[in-house]
Amino acid sequence: METIQYVNLLTFTNEQLTSEIKSILTSVKEQSIKHDWLIHGNIDLTDQEIQDLIKLKREKSTNAYKDFIQSLYRAQFKQTKKAYNMFLRKLSSVNKIHITVGLKEQAIQDKRKKWLELRKAAELALLEYKVEKGDFYKKQL
Repeated sequence: METIQYVNLLTFTNEQLTSEIKSILTSVKEQSIKHDWLIHGNIDLTDQEIQDLIKLKREKSTNAYKDFIQSLYRAQFKQTKKAYNMFLRKLSSVNKIHITVGLKEQAIQDKRKKWLELRKAAELALLEYKVEKGDFYKKQL
């Protein structure tokens, strides 16, 4: 996917923006397969739906449109889950679309949380043990 300058994106027509958005949505699908991400919501938007969203953004305000274009540029340039989520949030006002981590990564994150809790409990138990023991064995010698 060819990265286009941010300034050029502001001057694009609706058809050009539609093709850019379609390419980003295709990239989101490819990256989600590659990284095992889960896509929630319908990412298959028609050209008419995309053009209606662009028209809505342009009519809303200049800053809202610039913010939308900036999120499009970031998604195109960075191609990360965070950039894609920010773009999808701006793109979909009615149809909420977002990306989450896959099942394997979620399981790993859950096990890490559990391990951190157990480590904290072990540290507390060690501290209680040291307080209880004190210098008991040193006094016996």
